[in-house]
Amino acid sequence: MKRALFLVGIFLIILGFSSFLYYRYVSVSFVLKDEKFSEKDILLKQEHSVLEGETGTLFLLANSERIGLIYSKSNKWGIREKGVVSSVADLPSAEQIITVGFARETEEFGRLEKHIIVAYYLANDKKLDVGSPADFDLTVDYFSVNNQILLVAHAVSTNRGSLGSDDVIAYLESYYPK
Repeated sequence: MKRALFLVGIFLIILGFSSFLYYRYVSVSFVLKDEKFSEKDILLKQEHSVLEGETGTLFLLANSERIGLIYSKSNKWGIREKGVVSSVADLPSAEQIITVGFARETEEFGRLEKHIIVAYYLANDKKLDVGSPADFDLTVDYFSVNNQILLVAHAVSTNRGSLGSDDVIAYLESYYPK
């Protein structure tokens, strides 16, 4: 009887420790909690293969107090790596822009695909059809959040030497002047 209780106790300790490790290193909730978000705040979740055996996850989040972009990498076993890239704005307004960037290898040896994501609330709530410029691909999505329109632009370039958030913002400002 004592041995059975001892084994049950060991099992419960292992189960509790495993649950903690899962929450800390695998769970999306932990990544979001660090930035004061929850899973119900997720507006967009995109998976990107980064390197062989690595996956990057991009989250667009919004609630009544903040908006955020979070990029988190995990290895082939699903364990999230340290070094989460995030951009968060508290009490966002139309003037506040959040950006996140990352690069991933392409199938061509030695080439990188650069990704820049820009998000901000529109001042006039007008959704325009924004095309792509000649030097990078651009996808623009709109989300209705807190009675405002949130613009999210995702730029991708493989040919350009240095694609930055300033390039994407400058292009968007030709459609949405400040």
